Amino acid sequence: MAACLRFYVRSGLSFIQASNQAAIGLGCGVWAARHLRARVQRFIATGELPKHKYGGSSHSLLDNEDFTNEINMFLQRKGRYVVSEDIVKFLADPAVRRHLDIRKKITTKTVQRWLQKMAYHWRKQPTGQYFDGHERADVVEYRNNTYAPRMKALKPFLPLWDDTTGEDQLPDLPRGQRPVVIWFNDSSTFFANNRKTVVWFKIGNKHLPLMKKGPGASATAYDFVSAEYGFLKSRDGESQARKILFAGRGCDGYMTNDDICRYFKAAAKLAMQEYPERTHIFVYDNARIRTKRPAAAPSARLMPKGESETFGATVVGADGRLRKVCMMNLPLPSGSEQELYLPNGNLKGMATLLKEQGYDVSHLKAQCANFKCADPLANCCCRRILFRLIDMAAGQKSNLELLAKELGTEVIFLPKFHCELNPIEQCWGRAKYIYRKSPSSSLTADVEANMVKALDSISLKLIRQYFKRSRRFVDAYAAGLDGPNAAASEWARRKMLRHRTSPEHIEV
Repeated sequence: MAACLRFYVRSGLSFIQASNQAAIGLGCGVWAARHLRARVQRFIATGELPKHKYGGSSHSLLDNEDFTNEINMFLQRKGRYVVSEDIVKFLADPAVRRHLDIRKKITTKTVQRWLQKMAYHWRKQPTGQYFDGHERADVVEYRNNTYAPRMKALKPFLPLWDDTTGEDQLPDLPRGQRPVVIWFNDSSTFFANNRKTVVWFKIGNKHLPLMKKGPGASATAYDFVSAEYGFLKSRDGESQARKILFAGRGCDGYMTNDDICRYFKAAAKLAMQEYPERTHIFVYDNARIRTKRPAAAPSARLMPKGESETFGATVVGADGRLRKVCMMNLPLPSGSEQELYLPNGNLKGMATLLKEQGYDVSHLKAQCANFKCADPLANCCCRRILFRLIDMAAGQKSNLELLAKELGTEVIFLPKFHCELNPIEQCWGRAKYIYRKSPSSSLTADVEANMVKALDSISLKLIRQYFKRSRRFVDAYAAGLDGPNAAASEWARRKMLRHRTSPEHIEV
C-alpha cells in the first residue's frame, strides 16, 4: 500500500498504473493490483489499516495448563532417560487423547518444539556438586573440638618465613622448647592416559586424534610435605621419604596398615635424624586403612547385645592361622578400665556394658537397620552408643598413634572429607597439571619418570602458599564457621597474600 501511494504521488502515474507497479514489486500480477487499490481506497475512506491474519489464529496445546501439567507428570514418572518418542506414544493413547481433547496426530518434531518451549534441552546432563559428609554432625564435632583446637595450640610453635627472601623466622619459645614441624601425608596416583583435554581445536577439522581406552599404566606416590622443608628428604638429597608403588595384578599391590606403619616408622626416623632441632608431628588422612586399631582393641561393630560364650577378636597367630582372643578392656575417660568379660570368660554384651556406664537400654534394639543410623550422635541403638563411647575412649589409639608414641612423636588425623586442610592435596594438583604437559607414553617407566619430575618441580615457595591457605581454613573453623562459610571466608581473604592467619578485621 505504501509503495502504491509513493508511485502515485511521486512518479506522476495514474492510480491503476501505480498499483500495477507496486504489485510487480511484490512479484504479483493484476489480481494483486486490484486488491491493493481496494485496500488503499478503504484506508483513505475509513483510516483503518487491514490486519494481517498470518499467525493470528495459531495457538499451542501447551497454552492449556492441564495439557502442560499432564506432560510434566509423565516426564516425572518416566525419569531422566526420556526421549521425544516416549511422549508421542503417550499422547497417541486413545484415553489420553480423549482426556486432553487432542484431535490431530502429534509428531516427533512437534514434541521436540514443546520440550524446548518447556525449557528442556537435548544435551549431556551437567554434573552437580558432589555431596559428602563434610558437615556431618560427627565430622563437625571432631573438626571443631579436636583437630582445630590442636592445630591452634601448635600455632605459637610453628616457624614463619619471609615471603620475599624465604628466610625462616623462628618463634620466640621458652628455653628447652623446640619449634614444631608439621608433616602432612597422603598419596596420589598418576595415570598414563591422563592428558590435557582442553586445547585450541579448529572447527571443521576432521582429523580427530585417537583416544586410548582406560586410564593406562599407573604409578602411586606416597610422600610427606612441610612448610619448612618441602617434601621430606635428607639435607643432601640422597635419602627421601617418597615411596612409589605400582598397583595392580602382578605388581606391588596396595598398602596395608602394616605397610603404612613401616613406612611411617622410616619417615619419622628420617625426619628426626635430619632435623633433630625440631619437634616433628605427622598429620594423616582419616581413612580406615590409617586409623586401624590393634586387632584385640575393643570393637562394637559385631558385638552382640546379650552375653556370649564365643565372641572375641580375630587375630593372626604366629603360625599364620586365624584365632580368637579376648578383647582388651575399654579405657574410660576417668583413667580406669571397664572389663568386657565376665569371670567365667563370657562376653558381657552391649546391654550390660552400657548399663554399667549408666545407660538405660531396655527399650533399645541392638542396632538400626544395616547400622545406618539417621543421627550418628543420637542414642538410637546399643551399637551406636557403644561405638561412640569406644571412639571417645581416652586409651583407644590407632596403630599409627601407638607407633608414634613409641618413636617419641605424634600423629594427628585430619577430619574426614576435609581435603582443604591438607596442603599436600594442592601439591598433587600442581604436579598433575605439570604431568599432563609431559610427552604421552604408555610405559610404566615413563609414567614414573614424568611423575617424579612433576613432583620435584614444585618449589618451596609454592608449597608455603598452599600451607597458608590450609591454615586460613583452620582459623575459619576455629572461629566457628562451617564449610560453606569457611570457603567464602577463604575467598574473601585470598588477596591477603602475606597473611598466614586470617585478619581479624575481615568477617564473613
